[in-house]
Amino acid sequence: MRRLAVVVIALGALFVAGCGSTTPLDFKGKTRPSATVDVSVYVSNQRVLVSPAALGAGLVTLNVTNQASKSLTIDVAAKGANCTSPGSGPMAPDTTAQVTLELAAGGYTVGPCTPDGSPGADAIKAAALKVGAPRKDGEDALLQP
Repeated sequence: MRRLAVVVIALGALFVAGCGSTTPLDFKGKTRPSATVDVSVYVSNQRVLVSPAALGAGLVTLNVTNQASKSLTIDVAAKGANCTSPGSGPMAPDTTAQVTLELAAGGYTVGPCTPDGSPGADAIKAAALKVGAPRKDGEDALLQP
């Protein structure tokens, strides 16, 4: 019994010692990033709607709902470019998905892509998303993650 107690104490000491770090954390001069903006994306058989349609650059979470009658993937493409950002993945009708991206300033197209990678598929009209200057940092924002 005494040996078991010694082994348990020794293992506990090793565990606690392994939790520490010899390198001090240095956050001096670094600010908290801006909060993620949630964008609602509604997909019907005719078109894609986004709200808000304009926002500042930074992290964006697309909350996608597929109300179309067929499965599809929603992608984000810079204006004049092919769909290269990770999309929602195949979404069955009446399902939802979330996609988090970091978007730089510029114009984007949100919608299903054709097999060759160009925005806009079939009869579903893609939506325009305008991304402006980077948002203010979250340094003074209270109760933010």
